[in-house]
Amino acid sequence: MSNASSDPTKKHPATVPALGGPKPPIPSNESQRLSDVLDLNQKDSEVQPSLIALRDMARSLFDVPIAFVGLIEEHTQRVLTVCVVPPTQKGDNDPLDMWQYSTARDCSVCQHTIMEKSHLVIHNLKEFVESDLGKSYPAEFREEALKLGGFPVPWPTQDGNVELRPALFYAGAVMQTQSGVNVGTFCIMDIKPRPDFGPEQLAILESMASQAAQYLNHRALLVRPANLRLLNRIIERYPLASKPSKIPDSTDVVVLGAGPAGSTAACRLAFAGLKVALVEPNDFFGAPTGIKSKVLREVAQQYGKNTTWDQVKQVGSMIAAQDAKRIRSQIERYGVHIVQGRGKIIPPANENSGHTRIAITDNQSTIHVCQTRATVLSTGSKARRLGSIPFDDKHVFDSDSISRLTRKPHSLLIQGNGVIAIEYATIFAEMGVTVTMISRRSKED
Repeated sequence: MSNASSDPTKKHPATVPALGGPKPPIPSNESQRLSDVLDLNQKDSEVQPSLIALRDMARSLFDVPIAFVGLIEEHTQRVLTVCVVPPTQKGDNDPLDMWQYSTARDCSVCQHTIMEKSHLVIHNLKEFVESDLGKSYPAEFREEALKLGGFPVPWPTQDGNVELRPALFYAGAVMQTQSGVNVGTFCIMDIKPRPDFGPEQLAILESMASQAAQYLNHRALLVRPANLRLLNRIIERYPLASKPSKIPDSTDVVVLGAGPAGSTAACRLAFAGLKVALVEPNDFFGAPTGIKSKVLREVAQQYGKNTTWDQVKQVGSMIAAQDAKRIRSQIERYGVHIVQGRGKIIPPANENSGHTRIAITDNQSTIHVCQTRATVLSTGSKARRLGSIPFDDKHVFDSDSISRLTRKPHSLLIQGNGVIAIEYATIFAEMGVTVTMISRRSKED
């Protein structure tokens, strides 16, 4: 994280332009890696509160002035959460926040970190710059680093300006996608040596990197469902198929349910050359599991106690509509017949036929019977409603129907302490709602 050529008097240094020097180290899967970086949808996005919390925790736990999350793009290192906080005993310097700060990739330490399996720790950055690896940096940048006596980092001064200081310590843990591709780093730096940094501290840093990567992957699902990535990879190879005018009398496969699993199954089966019908009663489909709670989480984190229910509905409708339009277009490219309605398996006309019959009821309550060789059930799950609880979806909700709220409540009582209960409790508490949780006592108590 350095800035070799920007004006140090600027509060927010600009991107380093040193792109004409030696080539940075390139992973063997660079094409796949860059594709995964783009899939995270973090380019030009706002700084995320969850990542800021992780950054602040790292800075506090390790007692360092600098912590950040970085994505390694083709020519740049995009730093999402960088903040430089001088130690209090050094003066009254204000912290230096740099939103969407970028450096040249070939002037970063993290370009070397993503070449590793899990982490990179450098106890003496001055020796690192002087080493053979340091010779790969652009000449102008390396010359300035050697002159400073360490890796150049922006540092706030007491008069409100910014100067370059030499960082001597670096520790970075790799951030990976769910498929194990190195997309970036979670790092800490210090302007003094850190001989106290050992295996225990490294394990904590790697855990934080894993949490940051998980958050980025989950947030990306709101814009681009990861389990439909196959469609985006090969979509241009196939022209958009013409939409059939009626429900087919027979087909190879009927898929009941067009959630993430059903949509993906239908496309992969069609890609294999099979004739596929996809049956779904809702207008919006194919969204990632739990999209309602994910929308609530994103809005709550962005607006906090100032969250209005109009914001929740607006964001939810926008995401659902855009995603449904995109997914429907992709599915139809494969020639999958999309039927809006409900399907029910009925007995075959002939027990020896080897086929299954599906009765499909469309939105006009017209029943069509389709004969199929195979059926895929992907109808999802529903919250269990106990008979002793007066669910009315006005005052008493379950984890599914709570999305039908028409306003932000002043208070909320949650029965249970499972994962979903805790998720909703923290989301509504972040919105400023008074939340009470009730949990049944165990038999041992």
